[in-house]
Amino acid sequence: MADTCAGRGTHHAGHVLMMPFPAHGHLHPVLAVAAELVRRGHRVTFATVAQFAGLVATTGAEPLVYTSVLAERRLPATFDPDYLA
Repeated sequence: MADTCAGRGTHHAGHVLMMPFPAHGHLHPVLAVAAELVRRGHRVTFATVAQFAGLVATTGAEPLVYTSVLAERRLPATFDPDYLA
């Protein structure tokens, strides 16, 4: 089935920005969505940390690399109020 816009037989590619939290469990589920959007002709910019930029690029999306202080912190064995301070 061809992609159409309101049934008129025309396709308008868009520019999509994806911004999942930079962690495996948040990022991996949306990689297939990014790949499908690219396959359908959309431009996809995918904000992520350097650790995942190569993986994102395999979808055809353009990685937009940023630094995340929270994503770079190691998870403690137990959480206390000071962890997020």
